[in-house]
Amino acid sequence: MAERKQRPRGDRTRARLLDAARAEFAQHGFGGASTRGIAERAGISASALYAHHRSKEELLFLIAKEGHESALHGMQRVLATQTGPGAQFVGVMRALSAGHAREQFVSHVLANELDSLSPQHFAEVAAVRRAMVGLVRAIIDRGVELELFESPQIDMTVTALFSLCVDVARWYRPDGRWTPEEIGDHFALLGLRMLNASPEVIDAAFAAG
Repeated sequence: MAERKQRPRGDRTRARLLDAARAEFAQHGFGGASTRGIAERAGISASALYAHHRSKEELLFLIAKEGHESALHGMQRVLATQTGPGAQFVGVMRALSAGHAREQFVSHVLANELDSLSPQHFAEVAAVRRAMVGLVRAIIDRGVELELFESPQIDMTVTALFSLCVDVARWYRPDGRWTPEEIGDHFALLGLRMLNASPEVIDAAFAAG
């Protein structure tokens, strides 16, 4: 029988600490969270926490960076599997909006606590966010070039699209009316309508996506 591989104990502890920090920040906010509370959630002592992370700000940074990079990689996977801007837009909007529902704790933290990061850490997270915005902007630019989309204010439209997706974490409820998949489909439709896509373009985008 093949021997089952396990993560080193230190890695498992760090993963527990990140999970605990996500829950602590989501419940109390960064300012109200304490390293003691995070350690208790993770089942370790407060002093043991500092063997893995220097501060709760470092934990916030790791959560923010991981969350943004995960979202960016999801968007990049869409581009790798879809070719036309319509299908790419649908896939990206699904990934963003449904992702904020599935990862509600993380999304809530990212939406409300980034100003608590150090300038250096904020800059690193902002760079990933700019890449995400640039990816969506490139899809829309290509759609406009092919006369599939129309938008006199592309930058404002992109800002509105991201705002819609981020806000899902505020109101989504796992036992609520809509599933993440339903939210993803509806937000993709809203986005295409914001871009003045024709019914034919919308149908083709969903059929391909």
